[in-house]
Amino acid sequence: MKVVKTVIILLIALTAMITATLFLVGHFKEKPAGVFINTSPISDVYINGSLVGKTLYTSTHKAGEIALKLVPGSTSQNLIAYETI
Repeated sequence: MKVVKTVIILLIALTAMITATLFLVGHFKEKPAGVFINTSPISDVYINGSLVGKTLYTSTHKAGEIALKLVPGSTSQNLIAYETI
């Protein structure tokens, strides 16, 4: 019975040490999300209704859903804007 108690205490201590180590190295932090947009012709990029730049666009954001809208800059072709969530 004494051996079982010792093993249980050691397992609990080991689990606590592993959990503390993972917290210290940042394993449980929220990870950022990346956005990479490349279009032809060059387009204006709107994220959540705000103009953020032109293509070729690269950035990182908080993880989650975004509303993306691409408005072509070319007037020589009959192109329409693309929008998605």
